[in-house]
Amino acid sequence: MSATPAPWQRLLSGSTAAVARVGVVFLMQVGLVPLYLKHWSATQFGYWMFLQSAIVIITVPDAGLQAFVEVAYIRQSGRSSRRLGMFLSMGASTGLMLSLCQMLICAGLHYSGALHWLLHPPAAESQWVDQVGSALVVTALSWPLASSVAGSMGRASVVQGSVAPQIWWSILTLLSGSAASAWCASQGGDLLQAAQASAAASAISGLSCILYFRARFARQGVRLRLLPRLVRLAVVKQAAGLMLKLLFETVRQHSLRLIAPQVVTVASMASLSVHRTLVGAMQQAFGVISAPLLPEYVRAQGHVGFSAESARLMRLQWRFFTGVVLPGGLLLFIVGPRLFEVWTHGKIVFDSLVFSILLLAVASFALFAPFTQYLQAANKVREQAFVAGFVLVASVLLVLGLGWAFDARGLAAAFLLIELLQGGLCLRLCWQCCRGPLFAAVLRQFGLIGVVSALMLVLPNALPEPARQVVCLVGALAAVLLSFQSQLRSFGLWPASY
Repeated sequence: MSATPAPWQRLLSGSTAAVARVGVVFLMQVGLVPLYLKHWSATQFGYWMFLQSAIVIITVPDAGLQAFVEVAYIRQSGRSSRRLGMFLSMGASTGLMLSLCQMLICAGLHYSGALHWLLHPPAAESQWVDQVGSALVVTALSWPLASSVAGSMGRASVVQGSVAPQIWWSILTLLSGSAASAWCASQGGDLLQAAQASAAASAISGLSCILYFRARFARQGVRLRLLPRLVRLAVVKQAAGLMLKLLFETVRQHSLRLIAPQVVTVASMASLSVHRTLVGAMQQAFGVISAPLLPEYVRAQGHVGFSAESARLMRLQWRFFTGVVLPGGLLLFIVGPRLFEVWTHGKIVFDSLVFSILLLAVASFALFAPFTQYLQAANKVREQAFVAGFVLVASVLLVLGLGWAFDARGLAAAFLLIELLQGGLCLRLCWQCCRGPLFAAVLRQFGLIGVVSALMLVLPNALPEPARQVVCLVGALAAVLLSFQSQLRSFGLWPASY
């Protein structure tokens, strides 16, 4: 086995790949929305977004398995090739079994008429629901190659010291699938035809990924084999907690498209989805630093209690939030109204209040993320499942209640309250296992950043347009300078305050 790179090398390579993924995702989201709305109606686009949410939820067992084996891969760093081959075979063969089960779920949803019961569409929209069901079945056929086996093998690259190879291949799969569906829609294709093109392109990309990693591991003496059925079932049982946790979180994250149709129209859902797409760029930007840090959190668990290394990782994430995510959100306040008019061809109106609330939700997610990742790295599966289940129940109640009362603005407020609830529970669990002077100092910094960030994101919404632009520009510049000063201080290049 090759030597493991230094921490700064792992972070640099992983962050570089993550930056590329964020850039690709943002450009595709910004570019695909006007393309789809140019050729499809807002309602038809809403059904396409529902299809994407359904795909994410149905593939939760596969995602949970991959999250489980990724931590196992990290802990196998430096071990023998034979042991790594066993874990790699465990992830790939079990993922193949789960993908077949997910295909059966898609077929059941389509042929049983469950989608019509869930969406209760008007008669004029029934054909679109039928297309969504057929698209689910077609997409599921690509999962063994595009997701299950390729994903498990890609995550094993972390053993070689970096998450970068897996991220680069995920970019290729995303690009190929999205470009194929966009091309199909631009040629006048419907939902089903767009899904067929996307599934074919993703399957080809997944096969290429499998062949690449198979050759890469073969050079190190790592061999793949199909494990017995009882072994695969045992792996599923061990990963069941993470699968359950991811199921709860996925349903919560996609509650807008799955639960909101009960209280708001599809057009309102599409409007809020577009707002979330733009705000989501800030959340994806935070993934640039959070994704490569998960292996570092796992390696820091070797210390007794809450270690100084874990505290350093948390502060690093908050510096990135202050210097990149927060200024980006403030600048979006300036360009948002004009961007919406061009971006959506005037079909969806920019709502500054909804936008402000969603930015606060993203800020909450980013600020609480270090505590969530700490629990994940510590492998506290029961605690994570409890938090996810509790928040799911609260999500359903908040989305239905606030959505029914305040329409799109109520849904935005529900998402903010959900993020605060989940983050607060994770913080509470971290405090129970990490309490001490070091963790208390980390909490003080967290509280200060949280209060200042909330004020900076709420204030622009209460100001007239000219004053809003000035305040946002000044606030963005101040946040960048504060983050830069903090980073210099961490390097010992800035005198500490007493």
